[in-house]
Amino acid sequence: MKPTTSRRHTTGNLFLDLVIADDDEILKHLNTRVCLTKGQELVRSASTVAHMYFPVDVLISLSCDLENGYTAEFRQIGREGFVGFSALMGSRAAQNTAVVQTDGSAYRIRTQTIQDIFDSSPRFRRITLQYMQALMQEAAQSVVCNRFHSVNQQYSRSLLVAADRLGSRTVCLTHEQLAVAIGCRREAVSLAAGKLQQAGLIHYAYGKIEIMDMTALKARSCECYESVKSAFSMLYPTDVPESPGSTSKGA
Repeated sequence: MKPTTSRRHTTGNLFLDLVIADDDEILKHLNTRVCLTKGQELVRSASTVAHMYFPVDVLISLSCDLENGYTAEFRQIGREGFVGFSALMGSRAAQNTAVVQTDGSAYRIRTQTIQDIFDSSPRFRRITLQYMQALMQEAAQSVVCNRFHSVNQQYSRSLLVAADRLGSRTVCLTHEQLAVAIGCRREAVSLAAGKLQQAGLIHYAYGKIEIMDMTALKARSCECYESVKSAFSMLYPTDVPESPGSTSKGA
């Protein structure tokens, strides 16, 4: 399905903008935009999904909880999607834990409301399933990337994806957060970041990374970035602003 052009984006969340392009039904429920803070837990695995969150300028991580108490992050959700989609597949309980990665805001809508729209609107259902298909493709690509590509390539890819999902060249993530996302030691991420900063591609201080040369950073990344971007381009474009001065809220 090609991206619609019948209405300009208005919410800041690309999924919502696409849904409301030809259908105002969900607009009636966009009256709660909440401020989220880094480290805030939105959903705990196995708990009831009471609300769904549609990020505007915030990243939310999804992780699996292990029996030994450890957690493993497997995805970051930003303005391209929403958190809580397992409830639309018939599960009343969350399959994963969702934690806020950066300060920002999101629309919060009751799960039952979204379920009702999902059941009654073929278009909303089709778009949601296409979004989930893109997530599945991203998951498969991540497995390949983690196995075959270097930390330097994965670091570049992670920055590019985060920038797309924040809609900004400024990514407010620590090296520790990026190490968890990639699945490597923090020292390896710091080394990769140092090389990119020395080359003038990024500038970073603690908890804040600014992309200075987007084109060069893409060249340092692996093909997985473009593959993931292509998966979501069937729904909407996810290019970030070309101005290096564009920023997003964060820690």
